[in-house]
Amino acid sequence: MHWTTRVAAASVAAGLLMLGSTASAVDVTPQQLQAAKTPADHEAIAQAYDEEARALDKRAAGHRSMAQAYASPNPKGSWSPNMVKHCESLATQAEAAARDYRALADEHRKLVHGAHR
Repeated sequence: MHWTTRVAAASVAAGLLMLGSTASAVDVTPQQLQAAKTPADHEAIAQAYDEEARALDKRAAGHRSMAQAYASPNPKGSWSPNMVKHCESLATQAEAAARDYRALADEHRKLVHGAHR
């Protein structure tokens, strides 16, 4: 196996492992949102959103790595260009979701500091 093929395969495998390890769900429930009254309640929610944003950043990086791997030759020639597009699209979506979670965290931090009152 040529070294570039091994590198591409390793990149894809690492990306898949990274994606699996970052798959998470936000631990904020509708009940928690309804019950949030104190600064500590809102800070806990903000921290959960920050954690999800970090996980999504890792997921996006994994997809970017996979796109690079798919852009490299494989043992049978080249990957389908669609594979690169799919990975880039998933990376872009994860980056957008991370921005949205950070915005939610910021809004809860404004509540901690009384900015919405």
